Amino acid sequence: HRIPNYISYPACIAAVVALSVTPPALTWEQPLVVASLNSALYGGCVCFAIAFAVWLMGGFGGGDAKLTLVIGMILGAELGMMAFLVAQVLAASFVLWNQAIDAVVFGWKGIRKIEGLPMAGFYSMACLLVSLGVFLR
Repeated sequence: HRIPNYISYPACIAAVVALSVTPPALTWEQPLVVASLNSALYGGCVCFAIAFAVWLMGGFGGGDAKLTLVIGMILGAELGMMAFLVAQVLAASFVLWNQAIDAVVFGWKGIRKIEGLPMAGFYSMACLLVSLGVFLR
């Protein structure tokens, strides 16, 4: 359940290189707007700052915070935060669904505590949903 540094740091570099080579980026106002390196860095910093604060409070692991940095760099600040929030809602829905199933199958005493939920899958789904929402809008 780890996102190692040898994956997350090259992903940050790849995001910067990709935005330098291919200028289109996603925004709510115009689906294809020229992105700059400044907007990528701003988006990464905003998303990472919030994810870092959640990490400091013990909300999730450091790999999730670094993944949020990459998502913010690629999607920008607005859509990166939207993906962050959608991922949290998806994860909460998953936990509540599992708790409800446990309550029905095993009774209230059989409900298990879920700890260390890996967020990478939820972030992937959230990025897909946010990106589709921009293009289908």
